[in-house]
Amino acid sequence: MQQVDTLEKLPNERIIAIDGTSGSGKSTIARELGKRLNLKVLETGSLYRAATLLCIENDINFDDEDSICEIISNMNFRFEDQPYLGDRSITTDIRKREVASQVSHVSVHPRVREILTRLMREWIIEHGGGVVEGRDITSVVAPNARVRLFIDAPEEIRAMRRTSDPSDNKESRSQKEIQDLIALRDKIDSSRKSAPLVQLDGVPCIDTSVHELETIVERIVNHFNTGAPLEL
Repeated sequence: MQQVDTLEKLPNERIIAIDGTSGSGKSTIARELGKRLNLKVLETGSLYRAATLLCIENDINFDDEDSICEIISNMNFRFEDQPYLGDRSITTDIRKREVASQVSHVSVHPRVREILTRLMREWIIEHGGGVVEGRDITSVVAPNARVRLFIDAPEEIRAMRRTSDPSDNKESRSQKEIQDLIALRDKIDSSRKSAPLVQLDGVPCIDTSVHELETIVERIVNHFNTGAPLEL
């Protein structure tokens, strides 16, 4: 990747920036938008999970920010419909319980976030824009994106969805375990000092427990294509 880390070089007119809580449906919405608008999709959570996976596999202390930064600065991460480290698909590995339970402890470090933000922006530039979803996309990664959204749903509904999704619950965790994990991640991510999860003023919030996926996607597509107000 080229070494680019300036907001000015982002192709903002071709970016949809999506933030939101765990299990709210960000990834599903992002993938549907990508299909309809012919935009590549980046699930930025996979970057933080990849970093966490590397820490686990290399026995790196989650509190050792210097060592984490050293290993992720050299990781060969790419996202093309699914995440890879080099030629290795890590789709299954990053969904394991030990990764999911520790990812917020890795992502809390400011310098870790700076490195991964740079990688995200490089991906956006290389792909000429994209649908980018995560926790600080509207506030930090691409604050001037053409479309900015915050996705949410009640905690118990988000837990129920993840419990019933085989691709997201490969280890057959209970709904209570998943709900507790979701609550912990949201608490850590919304209270951290560096790039917290937050809904900014002017960024509309979409509750996916209220609106059907098809309606949400159609309204966002119209908003992106015409600039008309997003009405949901």
